Amino acid sequence: MPKSLLLFALFLLNAGIVSAQFNESDFEHYSVTDGLSDNNVTCIARDKQGFMWIGTEVGLNSFDGETFERYFPHNKPLNLVGAYIVSLVPFSNNCLGVATREGFQVINIENRSTRNYRFSDTDPFAHYNNGVYDAAELPGGRVLYSSTSGVYEFDRPGHLFFRYDNYTASSEESKRILYAKDIVKVSNTEALIYTADCKLDYYNFQKKVYYHVSPSSAGWKAFYPDKHHDTNCKKIGENEYIFFNPYSDSLIYYNRAQNMRVVSKLPWLTAEGLNWASRVYMLNDSSFVMNSPLAGFFLFKLNKKTGIISGNPQKFLSAYRCNTFFVDKENRLWIGTRTGLLRQKQKASFINAAALFDPQDAGSNARFTSVCRYRDKLYVGSFNRLQGLFIADTANLQVLKKVTFYGGNNGWSEIQSIQRYHKDTLWLGTSNGLLWFEVHTSRYGCVMDNHRDSVLAGGNPILYPVDKKGRAWIFDYMNGKAGFYDTTKRTFTFFTTTTTPALPFSRIKHLVYDAYGDVWIAGHGMARWNEAIGQFDSFTRVYGGPDKFNDDILAIAADKKGSLWLYNAENVLLEYKIKEKKFYPHGAGEGLPEFVQSMAEEVNDQLWFTTGNRLICYSPSTKQVVSFDQADGLPVERSSSRIIFYDKERDCYYSLHNNYLASFPAKIPARQEMINHLLITKIVFADSVLYNPAGSVLVDYDRQNFSIHFTALNYDEPHSCDFYYNVDNKQWTNLDGLEVIAFNQLPSGSHRIQIKAVTKFGRTLITGMVLTVIPPFWQRWWFITLIVFIIAGVLYALYSYRINQIIKLQAVRNNIARDLHDDIASTMGSINIYSEIASDKIKQQQPVIAEEILQKIGGASRQMIEKMSDIVWSIDSTNDYLENLADRMESFCEMTLTPLGINFQFRQNAALSGISLPMDKRKNIFLVFKECIHNILKYSACKNVIIAIEIHQNKLKMTITDDGKGFDLKNGKAHNGNGLRNMQQRTVAMRGKLNIRSVIDEGTTVELLLEI
Repeated sequence: MPKSLLLFALFLLNAGIVSAQFNESDFEHYSVTDGLSDNNVTCIARDKQGFMWIGTEVGLNSFDGETFERYFPHNKPLNLVGAYIVSLVPFSNNCLGVATREGFQVINIENRSTRNYRFSDTDPFAHYNNGVYDAAELPGGRVLYSSTSGVYEFDRPGHLFFRYDNYTASSEESKRILYAKDIVKVSNTEALIYTADCKLDYYNFQKKVYYHVSPSSAGWKAFYPDKHHDTNCKKIGENEYIFFNPYSDSLIYYNRAQNMRVVSKLPWLTAEGLNWASRVYMLNDSSFVMNSPLAGFFLFKLNKKTGIISGNPQKFLSAYRCNTFFVDKENRLWIGTRTGLLRQKQKASFINAAALFDPQDAGSNARFTSVCRYRDKLYVGSFNRLQGLFIADTANLQVLKKVTFYGGNNGWSEIQSIQRYHKDTLWLGTSNGLLWFEVHTSRYGCVMDNHRDSVLAGGNPILYPVDKKGRAWIFDYMNGKAGFYDTTKRTFTFFTTTTTPALPFSRIKHLVYDAYGDVWIAGHGMARWNEAIGQFDSFTRVYGGPDKFNDDILAIAADKKGSLWLYNAENVLLEYKIKEKKFYPHGAGEGLPEFVQSMAEEVNDQLWFTTGNRLICYSPSTKQVVSFDQADGLPVERSSSRIIFYDKERDCYYSLHNNYLASFPAKIPARQEMINHLLITKIVFADSVLYNPAGSVLVDYDRQNFSIHFTALNYDEPHSCDFYYNVDNKQWTNLDGLEVIAFNQLPSGSHRIQIKAVTKFGRTLITGMVLTVIPPFWQRWWFITLIVFIIAGVLYALYSYRINQIIKLQAVRNNIARDLHDDIASTMGSINIYSEIASDKIKQQQPVIAEEILQKIGGASRQMIEKMSDIVWSIDSTNDYLENLADRMESFCEMTLTPLGINFQFRQNAALSGISLPMDKRKNIFLVFKECIHNILKYSACKNVIIAIEIHQNKLKMTITDDGKGFDLKNGKAHNGNGLRNMQQRTVAMRGKLNIRSVIDEGTTVELLLEI
């Protein structure tokens, strides 16, 4: 026996390792094409939630079994201090320490917040200080790390607490800057630091004592490295260590508490290329591996009672350069390599599949259509003119023989169905008719009917198993002929649409035996052969479900409780209860597929279907749904047959997928699912990410567009769940495998969002959260209340204003009525008196006096008409504008001043246009103006008058100037008349200001100022 095999046998015997599954096929490989940030994986860790963290040469990754989330420096949402991840160190409170070549960082896994521990970039030597090699968490959240330049301790907030610098800035020019390496905590207060120059340092982080350990130090002699080579120390227990010198042929176990040091000689180690980069990685309490930096790794066993380490000289995964190893809590091995991440597979495939031919060599339409097992061989029919019948070994699915018929490359080799009705003989339904095939001799020929004619010659015969009465039903695919073969009498009976009894339709695709002993034909229609009456009945082309009028039945099967299960094109899965003559739809709400490719007969209350990419097992009684996919071994190609074939003797099924033959057991074995919880991982907004949201989240109204990400952690079967969600307990919505829900303009208010994962074995996991969209301020109660009060106040103000306006209008009307009454009554009274006097004077023959009186009557009448005209003008709404007022003033001057030979100028600026005035103000302005003109006519004896009206900064200014004799303003008698007093009163009523300036023999100026 070769020496290496002898050593390996001794290793297995001593270590108790029966088998080690470290073949390349036992691992799943991930690389940058799968989303990893870089292929050179340097370190691996796992957080308390179960997410894997993978450090690489370029970036950090979190992994949930399906998706890598990548993190880099200077990128949100997690800004790393450096891109090259040296190591990952688990910290307390679900935090993760990240050592990089640019400093150390602690990440809070819950919210992705970070604490940085590094030297400022303003120091030129900081690059060496920040080149972290190893790190450890100290009490109180303090951080100790070793770097290329020294050893440094920081307090929790990130302030430098202790430093040991082995170099100074001047050392950069004269020395290689490379100092501290591994940190080994030997107690709750002490740590040992291995250095690059093969020495050992001691640090008491409680007392802040740091010194270089002497090789002869009694307390630390066992830890001291070889004086010429690096020594790697791995702490494997509270007081247990393994030492390894890469240039030695030994491994050392050391128990400090028992002062036990055991050297295990492994001579083959020195020949296997181990070096300073080789490390010890524990798989469990007594097994570990060591990586060979050149390629692969080695497996070792530790006997803690004796301290002896035995090793396996076999190198595993020699095609990979392994950097790091990690064993998760499910005892799954992860390996970081130079070419990606390896994950150990923990389950065997449920489906065993094999490709029996290369589709590139078999014709464009080549596919498997049927299969029949006889004894230890599988006979697989292919619709393939070039290869025909495949004979394969049942145990390993290896092809033993291929058979073509009549020279091949003809319709006899296009096999569509296979059955066995007689010993050692198979019947084959081909595109040219029916063949018999003798399994021992491979002899074959055409099956003849009762008249010695070839059965269904030129047709497409589809064969079915023998029923309880010894009859095997056969039909000609889509050609309007069906019947049975009596296996005892060896006779055929066929029906067509013209025979008696007659087929109810011609385009037949399927046939099935029901629980009552009757036969159903299906295709573009469905009908029953009623065994009791020997007739076809129950014919229908209308089924159930949303597309019940599509008559094309693609797949059909029967159960043992009296139902048919069928799928017609573009519809849902239907159950037809034969006794009730009624269809019942079954769909996504029950976890069933909405598309069915093939079906199997019901066995043990289980119905099997294939869809485009899944195999489904459904229990009609319990409604349990189990789903399998490519992760379970299902071929990628969809089914090429409408039937999943059941093998009763072996209690298994065969499913055909183009060039693949797949087999799986009828009974699903009890399996431990690794999915234990469903997690909402983050909410992604346009400008930020909220990680691990709590049970209740508040969202501002302007962030109503977001997505909720979740995961059901499952590393062995990452695509094994169907996901659904609902909002506010409404109908569940299928997410079609997506692990994200996108929301667009979610309405304001609180919403209960639930997410459901249904595993392939039907187990349901539900999680949820309450998400409250805060409404905009104009939709909040206080704003609405404020608006109600404001509107009420405005309405009240408008009401009050309206009332005041009505009161003012009424007051104006009263004033007008009073003025009319006073003026008309007074004037009419005077006219009446003057009329009587004039009448008397005419009687007394005094015409001169009578004429004077009549002139007074005329003057009074004209005065009354003028006042009436002023009043009517003032209340006319068409005269509300300043330009109308100015026009009337100019007309008044024309009528009064011009006849007396007084020249006047009337000036107005363009700003008067479009400005309206209230009726009372307009009236008072005009009366003030009119009083001024009357005073000019009566007293001024002027030759010229200038009237100017202008608007400036919302103020009206009216100026009337004459060049008359003027008067003395200091003489009270000169301005105590009613005219000036009325002008002052009207000005006050308008809240304006009246200025009068007069100079004897020079004239008078009256100025009216008021707001408009």
